[in-house]
Amino acid sequence: MLLLFFFTGAIPSQAAELSSPSEIVYEVNLPFDGASTYYEEVRVEEEDNKSRTTYVTVYGFEYARSGLKFGSWRNGVSGGSQITDMPLIFNHTYDISYNISFTTSVSGSYTSINKNTIGAALGVTLGATEGYSLGVGTSCVVPKGQHYTIKYRPSYYTYTVTEIKYSEAYIIGYGWHRVELGRQTSYVDKFSCWDFTTH
Repeated sequence: MLLLFFFTGAIPSQAAELSSPSEIVYEVNLPFDGASTYYEEVRVEEEDNKSRTTYVTVYGFEYARSGLKFGSWRNGVSGGSQITDMPLIFNHTYDISYNISFTTSVSGSYTSINKNTIGAALGVTLGATEGYSLGVGTSCVVPKGQHYTIKYRPSYYTYTVTEIKYSEAYIIGYGWHRVELGRQTSYVDKFSCWDFTTH
């Protein structure tokens, strides 16, 4: 008996601009062990340990994570059969064929010298577009005579990053003295995982 299946793969407009699997991120870890808030400080000048009277610049960073957000749906594989039920699978084996890119967008303001500090804390490169693997993906069985399409979309968190600039020094007879010089706030979208649905 001849079994007839029809299957639709990626079209050129869907394909990601990735030259090799080495450009794909296969595992995404949340920063700070998944905590929703985090604080760190970075000194940009070495203090004078002998006199401790020279002020040094200190940057503090407060990170606060939003609830999970979602991007637009994208079309994945589709198919069906007029003869029999048909399995439909969409996973990492399609990483090169489909658009799996996500841009770590950043808005608001921050001091340019702290771009790498913020990126390192969140485990991303600010403003970069990278490919994120579909991983184990999803699968379904298309009933005989039906046609299904698996769709996917990126989920992500927006981190509110508050940069606080201080001037700090140790004053003899007084102790440590810190003055806040200003604040800047930026917003960074960090990829979490792919979300799937079937239609």
